[in-house]
Amino acid sequence: MVSNTPAKPIGESEKLLSRERILSAAKREFAERGYQGSRLGSVARKAGVNQALIHYYFDSKERLYQEVLLRLFGVNETENLQDRFSPLPMGPAEKLLAAIYFIVHLHHGGIDPDFNRIIAREISEGRGNIRSLVATYFIPRIEVMEAIVRDGVREGIFETRNTLLTVLTIINQVLSYESGRDNYRETPLFSRLYDGAAHGEFFDFVVENVFKALRPAGKKLKIPVLPDGLAAMIDAVIAETKRRQKWVELNDEE
Repeated sequence: MVSNTPAKPIGESEKLLSRERILSAAKREFAERGYQGSRLGSVARKAGVNQALIHYYFDSKERLYQEVLLRLFGVNETENLQDRFSPLPMGPAEKLLAAIYFIVHLHHGGIDPDFNRIIAREISEGRGNIRSLVATYFIPRIEVMEAIVRDGVREGIFETRNTLLTVLTIINQVLSYESGRDNYRETPLFSRLYDGAAHGEFFDFVVENVFKALRPAGKKLKIPVLPDGLAAMIDAVIAETKRRQKWVELNDEE
């Protein structure tokens, strides 16, 4: 049983590891029991730390829960991709291609199984954390992507009856593909969908279908290419995002 007495001073690397273990244990606890059913004592046992450390690092269960959600969503409050890429000379077509590249490669590898479990419990408990995250971090990004499509329509490069639904269709297609990874595992379709070059084929498929759908009537299909060096820049952002989303491994014992 974990004691609630104050822990002795520890080094910075040990502090960091303890904090990471708490986050990983909390993710597992929230996925298994939801927010309402979760207990900080159980999180402490899973993490193998003193419960006082949870209060030291995160102050409350609510703050710990929010930190878990932020990491699951890969949110960086200071990141602004538009600021990074705006100096590059790109029209709407190139900007849209860059956005698709980012979305597809960011989610490559599947979605954390606990992600869907926590969201399902969040919805069943009627909490508003997911809505708050969407409103604060994701709607602005959707609006940036929609503005790109809208610019393309204005310039006669794209044609669509609904720019917002166009963007949501792109995003949902990627999320659906990656969330289905575990569902198709150990089935005859898995290798065709996810093994080897399948990821590259999926990216090409999305790009081709998006630009076909947006092609104005009577115009020839033209798929753009990314400016030199842009893919490497996006890859660096994705690598940093995925680094922030990593979780330390825990023993199976509680």
